[in-house]
Amino acid sequence: MDESKTENMQQYLRPAAFIGAVVILLGAALYLYPTGMGMKRGSTNATTTNPFASSTIKSASSTKPASSASIKPTATSGNVWGPGSSMPSLKRPVKFGSMVVGEAQAKVNEKIELQRAVLINGVDTDDQVKNAWLNLALFYTYARDFGAAIEVWEYLVRVLPRDVDAYNYLGNAYRNDLQDFPSAEKYYLDSLDINPNQPGIYSELFYMYSLQYKTDTASAENILNRAIKQFPNDPSFPDALAKYKAGTK
Repeated sequence: MDESKTENMQQYLRPAAFIGAVVILLGAALYLYPTGMGMKRGSTNATTTNPFASSTIKSASSTKPASSASIKPTATSGNVWGPGSSMPSLKRPVKFGSMVVGEAQAKVNEKIELQRAVLINGVDTDDQVKNAWLNLALFYTYARDFGAAIEVWEYLVRVLPRDVDAYNYLGNAYRNDLQDFPSAEKYYLDSLDINPNQPGIYSELFYMYSLQYKTDTASAENILNRAIKQFPNDPSFPDALAKYKAGTK
């Protein structure tokens, strides 16, 4: 990529350094938010006109203590959440990253155990079960245990194959943290196939295609053109396409 293209891209794409800063700030917020069961970050499948909106999740609403050794089915799910669905182990040791030590490690581990307790005790609705798993995966990422987080998200993909949240988190983890761009592309595209009304996911793919993966192909233009067709009244996508084409000349 030539220098003019790089400068042009910086006008409308958040840099990779900002992603790292967000992770650090979220980790700090974890220690400053002592009572919640998770970081409230919104919804990964929100339909917004901002194509560069970040993906987010909701917190679980239950803080009941653990009282059994298995997940209790909710009134609507039957046994869908149970061991028959290859449920991730809630007893697996957490593999903390080398930078998560001392008090920080203790606080993250406490959050993980509290979230596990919510799941073991059972909650009232399928949405609460899903959000409890999503929050547990989020805390695994604070521990830098991406293997555990991915196991949770892949489980949610199997149990809730038409819910895009887990697909989007898998895409984010594979792109931002593991640098596995083919896997990131797969999960982002699977998510859009399920729900094409996610402008933020088009922008994630555009960012990846333009600066990280398949940069010498038409993938970046193609995903913007797809977004333009999906959101004909949103001027940000045509604007991004014009700037991208100007930067590639």
